[in-house]
Amino acid sequence: MRRRYAVALCAIAFVAGFALARHPADAPLAAARQNAAKSSLPDNIGTSAASVALPPLPADLATLDGADFVRQMPELERLARNGSLAAMRVLFDRLNGCVNYVASDDDLIRANANANFERQLDVGRQIRAHIDPSKLPPSLPDEAELQARRDADIRDAFALRERCTTLSAAQVSHRFDWLLALIERRDRQSVLAATQFGGVRVADVERTRYTDMLSRLAESEGNAFNEAIATGDIEMLRRAMNAYVQTNRQLLPFDPRRAYAYAYALSLADGMASADEQRQATQTMTWLTSPGAPGALSAAAIEAARSEGRSIYRTCCAVQH
Repeated sequence: MRRRYAVALCAIAFVAGFALARHPADAPLAAARQNAAKSSLPDNIGTSAASVALPPLPADLATLDGADFVRQMPELERLARNGSLAAMRVLFDRLNGCVNYVASDDDLIRANANANFERQLDVGRQIRAHIDPSKLPPSLPDEAELQARRDADIRDAFALRERCTTLSAAQVSHRFDWLLALIERRDRQSVLAATQFGGVRVADVERTRYTDMLSRLAESEGNAFNEAIATGDIEMLRRAMNAYVQTNRQLLPFDPRRAYAYAYALSLADGMASADEQRQATQTMTWLTSPGAPGALSAAAIEAARSEGRSIYRTCCAVQH
């Protein structure tokens, strides 16, 4: 019985992970402060103009990778400077993927992909062996689909290596310019990416080399949070709470007072926040006030954070009830 229960949980996790990998990106937020944002766009950032005729860009810019991406960078930059959010996103995403990149040879790339394929195949077999076929999740991938995913993973790894071993560290650092432009335009996809672990990669050397830029990014991200939260965006409220409670040196600094304020506002939002979101808020506040927690808040700091949280709640949620 315990084995069947464990396998059932594994099935849910397996399918959920498979689905999330293919979930479409959120639509952008309504643009804000367009004139100010336009001034932050970088000038030509050092990629030389193409010396030979290149094929036209694909309709879906997100398909560009590997050597094709590097060759098309001047055109992508031109589009981005002219306001194309899609071009900005691709530039940021491809450059962000090259931070701290370590190249692997062909054999290791294929071995890792095959090992992952075998693990997923074995999990699928166990799920099918212990769950009634009529109750299997319809999205559970079969062997052919897993093989296609493995082949795609290998192609992606080769493209990543081709891209990242061609670009210089200076070129990779310009991802900050494109991210700032996206956040200043309140591109929801990019604002949310900055709250995720690994969503914005920052090498240790960059923390001292690009201090001013990182401060500008953190300030713009905080403003984007507050503007979205003021519209009643509960998802953004939860993500803001999680972003400031992280201690693993992401883009945003660990800020226990701000994290507590957002958590307290979320805990007050009955009827708008889900039970799970409110449970997360309570757990966050408990952790931030625990004696052994890093940056544990004092009684005075807690009261100040609660006052700020009540103000956030009145802005985002009280009118919505």
